[in-house]
Amino acid sequence: MENNNQELNKYDHLLPEDRFNLAYEEYVKTENNDYQKIINLLDDKKVCQFAQSDDKKKNLYYNALLFSLFAVERYDDVINKAQKAPETAYILSIIGNSHFFKKDFSSAINYLTEESVLKEYENIPVHIRNIALSFYYLKKFPDAIKYFEKESFKKSSRDYFLLGICYYKIEDYENASRILTEKIDKNEYINDLDYLKTLGTCYFNLCEYTKAIKKQSEKI
Repeated sequence: MENNNQELNKYDHLLPEDRFNLAYEEYVKTENNDYQKIINLLDDKKVCQFAQSDDKKKNLYYNALLFSLFAVERYDDVINKAQKAPETAYILSIIGNSHFFKKDFSSAINYLTEESVLKEYENIPVHIRNIALSFYYLKKFPDAIKYFEKESFKKSSRDYFLLGICYYKIEDYENASRILTEKIDKNEYINDLDYLKTLGTCYFNLCEYTKAIKKQSEKI
């Protein structure tokens, strides 16, 4: 705490404009960004007031501050400080992903599926994945399938497993068994009881009893 106070105090002598410019220089670096430094520079009443002087400064201020807070996993602070921020797609996506990591999946979906956000980030795999997972954790399986199946979403073996579970939950056993046999790394799941049980149940419901018995026996 003492080191953080010292870090804050060393900027006290700077004018708001200088603090703003220093933070912006740090924010636009292509690597090794010091996000705590950006927060220390910008999270100040006078700097915030300075940034309200025009829309460009206001956007840059909230972009840098909210992303930096997100980067250091201060999700509650992102949500609280975003209340006066412009409702741009970039800022709404940061808020939505903050809700996602707080496991508030309903709020995450509200932000991440907002029209302007989807238009901006529909080809960003991590964005689509977080929407799909939010629906999955809320047990809204048809919606989860819609996003898991998007071509822009490069899926891992785990993602395919969850997609297969979604189909299983809506009793689409054909698609569930197809994905669970063709799309995942079987070496990853060869001893996974949930995988074996799910696939065995799919085969049973598809009247493929020999395969069903084989998968069920692999659990033992």
